[in-house]
Amino acid sequence: MSRPSVFFRCQAILAVLFCLMQVSPLLAQDRFELFFTAKARSRRIPEKTVNIVQSQSDIVLDGSLNEKAWSAAEIATGFQQNFPSDQSPAESKTEVRFTYNHNSLYAGITCFDNLPGKYVVESLKRDFRYQDNDYFMLILDPYDDLTNGFVFAVSPLGVQLEGLLSGGGGGFTPVSSSWDNIWYSEVQRNDSSWTAEIRIPFKTIRYNDKITQWNIQLVRNDMKRNERSTWTRVERQYRPTSLTFSGGLKWDTVPPPAGANISLIPYLSGSANQDMAVNNKVQFDGKAGFDGKIALSTSMNLDLTVNPDFSTVEVDEQQTNITRFELFFPEKRQFFLENSDLFSDFGFRRSQVFFSRRIGLNAPLLFGARMSGLLGRGFSTGLLNAQSTNLMADDGDDIPAFNYTVATFRKQIFGRSSISGIITNKQAINFNKDQDRGFDFGDQNRYNRVYGLQYNLLTQNDKWTGSIYGFRSDDPVRQTGNWSHGTSLRYNERNISVFWTHEYIGEGFNAEMGFFPRTGYFMFGPYISYQFYPDSRVISRHGPTARFFSYLDGDWSFTDREASLGYRIRFINTSDLRFELEDTYVKLFNDYWICCA
Repeated sequence: MSRPSVFFRCQAILAVLFCLMQVSPLLAQDRFELFFTAKARSRRIPEKTVNIVQSQSDIVLDGSLNEKAWSAAEIATGFQQNFPSDQSPAESKTEVRFTYNHNSLYAGITCFDNLPGKYVVESLKRDFRYQDNDYFMLILDPYDDLTNGFVFAVSPLGVQLEGLLSGGGGGFTPVSSSWDNIWYSEVQRNDSSWTAEIRIPFKTIRYNDKITQWNIQLVRNDMKRNERSTWTRVERQYRPTSLTFSGGLKWDTVPPPAGANISLIPYLSGSANQDMAVNNKVQFDGKAGFDGKIALSTSMNLDLTVNPDFSTVEVDEQQTNITRFELFFPEKRQFFLENSDLFSDFGFRRSQVFFSRRIGLNAPLLFGARMSGLLGRGFSTGLLNAQSTNLMADDGDDIPAFNYTVATFRKQIFGRSSISGIITNKQAINFNKDQDRGFDFGDQNRYNRVYGLQYNLLTQNDKWTGSIYGFRSDDPVRQTGNWSHGTSLRYNERNISVFWTHEYIGEGFNAEMGFFPRTGYFMFGPYISYQFYPDSRVISRHGPTARFFSYLDGDWSFTDREASLGYRIRFINTSDLRFELEDTYVKLFNDYWICCA
């Protein structure tokens, strides 16, 4: 038996034993909540519901709620504080009304404001950082699965933000603001309030048109008063975007179908170049293509692209790399964004089986098709195929053409938890007529495949979250050590938060369509924090933290280690003070000199 095989099996056994150790005490508490949330889910009754009735008259989107439909609509009010406290009603009063017509959902918002001074608006740029601005946010869960949804927010100055919500809304980065789509809003301001009207076309979102109640959450951030409030109560150790605490939007009938939803965005570009030092001949170059989107149903979407031009994509986030590993940059291209969690939610935050930025950056894409969405009863699927062209360079450093195929599925089980699977295939295709030329594949292979399963845990009350996965890669070169597996488990209560993670990446594991900055290691580590909530007008919460993360190679030798003890104080004015004692160890495999010029 080879050493990599023994090593993998040992790690798999340890992972399973750890999961059993963690699960066993859970089964004895919370009335078997971990595995029997399905039963609890079916009996879930929202804390609050608001009725939505079809409008019998037109609504002029001007930010003023003076139409008859608004005066007849039921009011969602009684917001509760989420920060700085979660034990009292919101001081900043907020009222929200809903209505709809045959093609759009409308929301009318009144945010009362009796404090003098200007609104806090950090930026007029679309997709602003909602943590640092005054805003009203509408969160929609049109599938009624308490897992995925849409976010629409507007500031008092009319700046818009929209995004996709995944993972139940309670994770580290629950909202992806890279998603852009068409919706409308208008804002008016006066001395005692600001009002907004929002129109969201049914074509903009995907939803289940066979249910009569959606899950919604309404969030108000008042930076002048330094208060964040939600329509239904959310304890402050949880994110206000968490869908488990959402209320209900009750329709008077099933939502109307979105109708024909086909969009086509063509483009045409050209250039002219002349090298005056060589000759006066002008060389012309042109390019044409299009992006398309077709709604196959209210919950299934087809994205198309032909000879795409990604020059209009938003610039990347600025990052400074002080590590020896590759940096992670989020996807910004619209073709890859909708239902992106179906493809990218395999692995952990910085180790993903599929990373869409691997496609179309080294070599131009010829075409691509991507179908994704909900088929019904908690079953979602995604299928992607894209073809790149080969670059024939004069220096012989040619990039071959590759075909990229990804197939995924996800099935909700035990309520909000899910099991999902993925298969990726990257296949070289030589379009060169000169078959004797061949290609130098470099660090790539003629083909590369990865497949595996993942289970994501998400309990009804958001106390327990985690995942366990196993993946295997396949290529012509690496035939051993080509496994990867990992587990994570987090318990989050009012005073205590405990997190554990482990990850094994074999030396031969190769995911050329994924993001794995390093291979050949076993990582494990716990993190624990305890929070005190004083009755204070200065301090919001404070408490100790401890973490210990270690990396080992195939010989069970430490290569990296980080241990820390700290104390963190969070103030009501949102400032933060930390004290930390840290010990860091990095094993250097090669000698190097530190010198100055």
